[in-house]
Amino acid sequence: MSAQIKDKIANCSICQAYATAQPKEPMIATKPPDLPWMQVASDIFYLEGHNYILTVDYYPKYIEVTKLTDMTTSQKIEALKAHFSALVIPEKLNNRQWNTILKFTVQFAKEYGFEHVTSSPRYPRSSGEAEAAGKTVKRMWTKCKDK
Repeated sequence: MSAQIKDKIANCSICQAYATAQPKEPMIATKPPDLPWMQVASDIFYLEGHNYILTVDYYPKYIEVTKLTDMTTSQKIEALKAHFSALVIPEKLNNRQWNTILKFTVQFAKEYGFEHVTSSPRYPRSSGEAEAAGKTVKRMWTKCKDK
């Protein structure tokens, strides 16, 4: 009997139109690194008329932010170099696949000796650490006027 009910519901257009959506598949959690600056994530965000690039460490959740005067590839790479030189070059950098910077980031990763991992720009959840850090910075800076 239950098979007949399931079949009836599966073939009912009204039931399908008002059916609840399937829940999104949960993201696979990233294994936390053992030490600071082993794995970092990077993202670009916009706030109050300015573009910024941030780098967040997966271990202590430390955030570095740099204001970009323009959105050129060289400016983005220079900002990442500044973040890395202030602390240490990471073993792995995660970021969304910025088409304009991807080729240069791959070259930059090879030159500096770290692994570069990209996620899809259409699924911001896949770069969760960087997205969360961006939201945190925006929230804090919106509350404070003298950033």
